[in-house]
Amino acid sequence: MKFQDATDAKLKIQVDNHPEHVYLTLEGEVDLLGESLLDLVANDVPYKRNIIVDLRKTVFFLPSIGRKFLIKLAKKTRRDNELKVIVPQDGPVKRAFTVMTFHRYIPEDINIHYEPNSNN
Repeated sequence: MKFQDATDAKLKIQVDNHPEHVYLTLEGEVDLLGESLLDLVANDVPYKRNIIVDLRKTVFFLPSIGRKFLIKLAKKTRRDNELKVIVPQDGPVKRAFTVMTFHRYIPEDINIHYEPNSNN
């Protein structure tokens, strides 16, 4: 698979490949049905790059599936790069990260940023 946008029935992943980072926008549902698509994209992300994952267009986030995806991406960044995850300030995705203590189960080098919800 060439590193590009990917879509299934409930999840769309928009890929913006820049020289200094890869920006992934997830739109839809991060759940068991989208796991193979997430694996495909995570395996295809180039090594040793900064990675930004934007979850502000995600309407559902299953912590076990999302955690596996983020851990795979974190392994790609290595020590000189950063994995930044943008989480909406409110809604079900934020609840998955806060109420369910999601942060306890991901590596410390994954940077979680809470930002206003995307209007697009």
